[in-house]
Amino acid sequence: MRKIWCLALVFSNVMISLVAQEQATFFNGDYHCAEGIYLTREAFIANTPDYSWEAVDGEMVQLPEDYRVQIAGMGTNGDSTPVQVYAISLDGFPYLYVRHDDKLNFHEFAGLRFRGRLSYFEYDDITQRSKVMHAYNPANGQPFRTGRVSVVKPVRYRFLIDFTTGRMIPMSQTNVANLIADETDLLRAVGAIPPNDPEMLNKLRQAVKLYNDRNKLVWPIKPLQETNQ
Repeated sequence: MRKIWCLALVFSNVMISLVAQEQATFFNGDYHCAEGIYLTREAFIANTPDYSWEAVDGEMVQLPEDYRVQIAGMGTNGDSTPVQVYAISLDGFPYLYVRHDDKLNFHEFAGLRFRGRLSYFEYDDITQRSKVMHAYNPANGQPFRTGRVSVVKPVRYRFLIDFTTGRMIPMSQTNVANLIADETDLLRAVGAIPPNDPEMLNKLRQAVKLYNDRNKLVWPIKPLQETNQ
């Protein structure tokens, strides 16, 4: 009788666990975030926006195919002072704040291209650096003038974000290997990618997606660690 009771208890615990998983809502491509503006990570992972869209001023440009949203003159309740924003949700789709253009006064947000414990986003920006340039005499090929000029170059940034900690990590082979180290088969696959593989980015994204499938993130969540960005 004692063995039967023990087996019944184990079976009961397993069923409770399965029911809890079925009732859990996971953060993935099917999850719809509450509409509005999130000022902090804490508000975002709790799925509780700080402002509804009705309370927000500004002119929005949405580029869904590029996972990008820009809001010019963004303010709240008639206040045009730039607000500090963590994320927004449009039609249930989440976008993270990535930059503010001081010259044109717009906030830019990058959509999460895939979601899970490790979510992925990318965005474009420009860098400006000084470079030494030489002017050459066409007659003898000798430089006759040297000066520094400002060079503007477009840059694409690619990041993973671990929502259990809030850390944003640049997408790279080394960083992905560190993040998925507890899944040994995925770790071996990532380590085997040749450094010059033209499909490196796609293979890294696929490895992270598989990691997310095995390590599902229940949403909303409570902070496990302090944000470390």
